[in-house]
Amino acid sequence: SAAHKFPMGQEVRLIRSSPQKISKELEQSLFLASFEISRLLPPEGQPFQYRVRNLVTGQERVAEESEIIAIEAGV
Repeated sequence: SAAHKFPMGQEVRLIRSSPQKISKELEQSLFLASFEISRLLPPEGQPFQYRVRNLVTGQERVAEESEIIAIEAGV
């Protein structure tokens, strides 16, 4: 059966899927920030979802599996 691709505690980055114009602040807080997977959300027929926490601000948000990529250790 399908499973979440990323484990708890994995450091990830959000992927910018659309080229819409956003503010520099938003760019930095979303797409240049490192997030940690704080929870694997139960699959409900949708793509797998995760609760991710910004490692700098502590702010949490929900992201779909297609919206995040793993950060290689040491990069």
